[in-house]
Amino acid sequence: MHGGKIWLESELGNGSTFIFTISPRQEAVEEKKISAPKIEEGRPTILVVEDEAQARELMEVYLEEAGYQVAYATNEEEAIKKAKEINPYVIS
Repeated sequence: MHGGKIWLESELGNGSTFIFTISPRQEAVEEKKISAPKIEEGRPTILVVEDEAQARELMEVYLEEAGYQVAYATNEEEAIKKAKEINPYVIS
């Protein structure tokens, strides 16, 4: 997903080295103001507590593909408020 590579170099009796690279992104990531989505009946909601935009977006992709709704909080206070409001299935 990040355009990088991962590989392994191993020598019997000497051990293994795991190596990875991540290609720099060409476009800048823009911070967005995110509000909790409308909660739909029948789809469990996961409250993601994360202050980094890229991490939130990545978690959203995986969780929505798995059939969950995603709500966000960027700090502890916001997480507690939203948890009381939406009663999420899981808080991550």
